[in-house]
Amino acid sequence: MSHTAFGICLSQSESQEAAICKISGRYVEYIRYLPFDDDVITHIIRLVDKDTIIAIGLADLTTKLIQNLQESGFNVISVNSKQPIDTIKDQSKSQFLNIESFLWYLIRGALDPESDHPIAIPPDDKLSQCLTSIIGSKENGKIIATTKNDDVRHAGLALALALYASDRRK
Repeated sequence: MSHTAFGICLSQSESQEAAICKISGRYVEYIRYLPFDDDVITHIIRLVDKDTIIAIGLADLTTKLIQNLQESGFNVISVNSKQPIDTIKDQSKSQFLNIESFLWYLIRGALDPESDHPIAIPPDDKLSQCLTSIIGSKENGKIIATTKNDDVRHAGLALALALYASDRRK
């Protein structure tokens, strides 16, 4: 059965752009980029069905968005990607330093052609730039993953958040 999930992440650059990723089953339908202003809430509400899970990267500016969507009856998960991984109940993820590192590896696994559940992604320059700039290392036995390109980081994290929300449906 195919289910739909959304991931939303705000750019950390001066552009104040929101990346919105829609995933249905294992197929990424689209990634859209919108100016992050009051209209973005209206646009998201038009795109999303009430039974869809939305994962939003937590930032100061997204607090109002999260609150408005929850008040409108949407199932919203707020994710602070810099939080330690122990905030996720599944202890099998304890090998990661923080949630962001786990999210990057979630994408890595989904893009692996040998994966049991690979995803298909649309051509998108920002997403491609982000995914090809992910770097990983270890610190005190914990996996750290991040992107070298902060200008397009929000595109990859929107995809990762959509995958995370989609996995929460199972």
